[in-house]
Amino acid sequence: VGPFLERFVALGHDALDAVGPRALRDMAYGPRPRQRCDALPPLDPADRWPVLVWFHGGVWQERDRADGRFPWHGVAPHGWGLVAAGYTLAPDASLDEIIGECRGLLRWLRAELPEMGGDPGRIVVGGHSAGAHLAAMLLADRDLGPVLAGGVLVSGVYDLDPVRRSYVNDLVG
Repeated sequence: VGPFLERFVALGHDALDAVGPRALRDMAYGPRPRQRCDALPPLDPADRWPVLVWFHGGVWQERDRADGRFPWHGVAPHGWGLVAAGYTLAPDASLDEIIGECRGLLRWLRAELPEMGGDPGRIVVGGHSAGAHLAAMLLADRDLGPVLAGGVLVSGVYDLDPVRRSYVNDLVG
């Protein structure tokens, strides 16, 4: 797993270099230290570009938003921007609290995207592993209203019963 994660981080740094000063880094969407995100606009941004919000994996206990910048390379050439989302990790937050933070990020983005050049009506959430679980929870959340246009879920953790019965639950609650 190590070489793949290292490659994700390297690709994320490449994305930051490609975007340069247009990247909006370390934006706070909440009061906790990890409630931060980075927004990377498309290569040739049109007005009101769609955005992929990517949630990193890591068993809800590891990694950070730097692991979530790599998808920019796939979406940017097609006019999409990327928001790499951070969130508080377990055990500093329960799974319910983490999901609540992700909801808060979407509400914040809906208000802030127009200022960034993005389209709050074209937000797609995605993630890998635990990040895919978080994105799935957001897609299933009827209280978010018409915020989400779709999802990209990769190798997600969707059945939490085995997690509940494993050592992982000791930290994620």
